[in-house]
Amino acid sequence: IHMTEYSRFPTPDAEAEHIESKIIERVHEQVRSGNDRQKDTKQDIAGVLADHVGGFHLDSDVGVSVSTDIAHAATIEQLTTTAFSKGITEAVHMARSLKNPHLLKELHNALTDIFYDRLVASGIIQKE
Repeated sequence: IHMTEYSRFPTPDAEAEHIESKIIERVHEQVRSGNDRQKDTKQDIAGVLADHVGGFHLDSDVGVSVSTDIAHAATIEQLTTTAFSKGITEAVHMARSLKNPHLLKELHNALTDIFYDRLVASGIIQKE
């Protein structure tokens, strides 16, 4: 799957709400199937995010770059800001264009933490 869903959501908030609903759905599926395991909620969130954007990987290793830790942290901050101002899919597209697999992994981790914190704050899930 490649990013074919750019215009699927009218706003970044609509995209985030869609992802949150998919996360809640996945958590409820686990509970219904007898897996009462809140401890794996972050894995569920990470899985939903990966499914949404077709994975957090580069299409090829051609031109892969590496950045310094300071530049890396600033880039992740910019990408997470973009995720909620222009859309998750757009932020992942931007991260892929940087050709740095570490940035993609860090973005995935950052988005997972953000969605986890949002769902904990709203009382939908309990903190692990």
